[in-house]
Amino acid sequence: MHRGEWPVKQFIRQVALVLALLALPGAAFAGTTTTFSGTIPTGTTVSVVPNTIALGTIQPPVTYDGLQVYVNVTTYESVFWTLKAQDTTPGSSAKGFLYSTTPVRNLTTPFRIWDYTQGTPSYQPLGPGIHLWYTGEGTGSTNVSAKFQQEITRNDLSGSYNMVVTFTWVAA
Repeated sequence: MHRGEWPVKQFIRQVALVLALLALPGAAFAGTTTTFSGTIPTGTTVSVVPNTIALGTIQPPVTYDGLQVYVNVTTYESVFWTLKAQDTTPGSSAKGFLYSTTPVRNLTTPFRIWDYTQGTPSYQPLGPGIHLWYTGEGTGSTNVSAKFQQEITRNDLSGSYNMVVTFTWVAA
């Protein structure tokens, strides 16, 4: 045996021993970890700007065309969805028409909303029920122009008229 052989064999045995120890279950070196996390929010918000439109003093006959509000929808629901509009004027017995409380009456022509769901978009009567007027899909923010039209005829009587329109997001 040469003098240089012993330290080489001893080194090889030590390396083999270290490797064998590392192969044991649970044997590891201390380290740092990183945790990845995130939250997918739920729900949808709907906001409308402006929240009041004043027609001012009305001189019949006239048609108010293009009365407009912006409906902003922010949704975290990855689904097809619709926006619905509804006349929710308190005390009104003539839903879908501008309404006066003193004296009690409504305008003679219906309040109309621009309907994007038609093959060719057009103004449609808001009507007494809930009116589907826009469809969308997926998550994120969508800003939709809600356009309205109101015809005032010579048959409409003097008075202060109003209507409350409520916008609702519904998963389709």
